[in-house]
Amino acid sequence: MPQHDPARRPWRRLVLAGSAALGTALIGWLVSFVGPKLWNTTSRAVSGEKPPVALAVVTDVDRFRSGARGSFIPEFIITRPAAQVSAPPNGEEPAGRWSWAHRLGGIDAYQTLIRVKISGADRTPVIVDNLRVKVVRRGPALAAPLFSYTGLGSGQGVRYFEVDLDRRAPVTRYVGGSGPGATKHDPFPLRVTHSDVEVIDLLADTLRCDCEWVAKLDWESGTRAGELTIDDHGKPFHTAAPAENAAGDAADLRYWQGDRWHRYVAST
Repeated sequence: MPQHDPARRPWRRLVLAGSAALGTALIGWLVSFVGPKLWNTTSRAVSGEKPPVALAVVTDVDRFRSGARGSFIPEFIITRPAAQVSAPPNGEEPAGRWSWAHRLGGIDAYQTLIRVKISGADRTPVIVDNLRVKVVRRGPALAAPLFSYTGLGSGQGVRYFEVDLDRRAPVTRYVGGSGPGATKHDPFPLRVTHSDVEVIDLLADTLRCDCEWVAKLDWESGTRAGELTIDDHGKPFHTAAPAENAAGDAADLRYWQGDRWHRYVAST
């Protein structure tokens, strides 16, 4: 049976709120960009010229280790009957589930975790500032199965931020960091060149909405300035909460056990 808490909604928010205190202990992982296919998502400057700064985004959570994993639960909403959903790649284990679920058209349930690598194009310093999130579409929680599982449970410095998508105007919150230049305070503005690279992790969270969103960064270099868009290979990120029952749990919660998906039924 999946680990199930009748007070699922407040428990998730408490985990999120408590992660700030655990930030220092949780962030001490090595950054790994070996293996993931990275893509540039640079935006145009105000002048229409290519900006002197580039982004590389990693969305598959199996391809990096993050301090945010202490408050991240990789679950997915798949908008098809459970009988039409194939077996997960590693049975009851979460490894490999991100790519498997997204191949099936799955949507990140409750949380989306991404890693962003920010670098300059050359030796000229570029200042990046004002990380923010814009919800481009907001709808109600999805009436579709939630696919969970049992057992929830000194390199390049990484900076870790959180954002609550349920707020009408989401605000990013700095949680902590590790490695060179780490601080307990919001590190922006950041200075990057082709050799001075910054890495940030962003954890977006919802308990109520079906949200599509992008993140934005401002940049400035000399007399030039512009805006960068952080997105999912040209598309918004997609994070959604499942519709709930009267007890506040996912109305259709599925977990893999043995050789099939089982539906969770709360004991009375």
